[in-house]
Amino acid sequence: MWGERVIILSIFALITSIICIFISELPFVNKIFLKINYKSIHNDIWNDIIDYKNGTSLRIICNDAIYTGILVAHEEKGTDSWFVLRDYIVSENEMSYASENMTFKSQMAINLKNVKRVELYYGEQEP
Repeated sequence: MWGERVIILSIFALITSIICIFISELPFVNKIFLKINYKSIHNDIWNDIIDYKNGTSLRIICNDAIYTGILVAHEEKGTDSWFVLRDYIVSENEMSYASENMTFKSQMAINLKNVKRVELYYGEQEP
């Protein structure tokens, strides 16, 4: 008797938690929380401003270089955070390097430690 109840309650708890996670990730739910609390439900700002569905192009400006490309992945670890770009263009010392000029497929990982600012462009665009 108790064995059946435990199994049924465990399955119910699992399904309920999956539904809650799905609902909490809906855009209109996040907007409601922003209006009520003036704070996002996410742990970091990147989850709110990066458009994973349609793609986000970034322009990362450092002291000595400018990196432009389409965001592939990011890792948030405070001052040791990394962004990975594809279809990138690097402009430094009045010269430009593009990933399309490489003889093989390439991506670029950029540490955000020395970044002055990040500009975001939404939708699949040419950087």
